[in-house]
Amino acid sequence: MLFRSIPTLLIFGVCMFVSGSIIGSIANQYFFVIIARIQSTGGSAFIALSMSIANQYMTASKRELALTLISGCLSLGSGIEFLIGGTFTFLWGWHSLFLLMLLVVLTLIGLFMFMPPGYADMKKVTRPFDVVGLLYLLIFVVSFILGVKMNGYLLIITALSVVKSR
Repeated sequence: MLFRSIPTLLIFGVCMFVSGSIIGSIANQYFFVIIARIQSTGGSAFIALSMSIANQYMTASKRELALTLISGCLSLGSGIEFLIGGTFTFLWGWHSLFLLMLLVVLTLIGLFMFMPPGYADMKKVTRPFDVVGLLYLLIFVVSFILGVKMNGYLLIITALSVVKSR
């Protein structure tokens, strides 16, 4: 396996994100803008890996706060990104969006300075993969999407399954 640790994966994600941002900031042809979207591979790593890091490297007392802060920042970013992106595009053009994303390089500094060297409980906890939970999640997501798009009754059944499970 090429990547053996979460920090290595996170550094690789940041490098992919930054390289896509650099390509996008200097691109003048549509083909290169599409290539610059490799930054999405790095960006998708941030969310999952930051939650995995909080889960494995934080003590139990700080874990809930860390996961809450990560989720809150993601929600805030999802809502405000259109305003910031529109402002930058209006003032400096679409190339500035890629240049703005280069600020992610600062996360590498934080990663090297603040990342704990080991697991919170000094041992790696391995649990079996929850295949049944995965199947339930897939059934829920597919039925919800189909309920929204095609059949209202399926959406009602999906909503009732969530209420019933609580």
